[in-house]
Amino acid sequence: MIKSGCDIVKISRMEGFFEKGGLKRCFTENEEKYILSKKNPYETAAGIFAAKEALGKAMGKGLSSFPLKDAEVCHDEAGAPFFSFKENLFSDLEISLSISHDGDYALAFVVAREI
Repeated sequence: MIKSGCDIVKISRMEGFFEKGGLKRCFTENEEKYILSKKNPYETAAGIFAAKEALGKAMGKGLSSFPLKDAEVCHDEAGAPFFSFKENLFSDLEISLSISHDGDYALAFVVAREI
């Protein structure tokens, strides 16, 4: 079975999200470091948050599908995003991730296939 999820986040929402402690609450330490190292941290945070939302939608339960910090968005040498999961979370799935930014929005798309 193949599952998919998509999410879009308005980048400007991330400013208030940061102020309300969203970085510590929703992102791993590695994600937080990555976000804060970027020229536009709000854009980067919006993309990573959209990725987690898209994953939850693909799993059919939204963000209640998993603890947010158990799914970490990482990047390979070329900058392509991928998920790294804590313990055996979603170990029965092959999951692909794409994140895009344009203007005021960040979008993420997830495809999950049972293995």
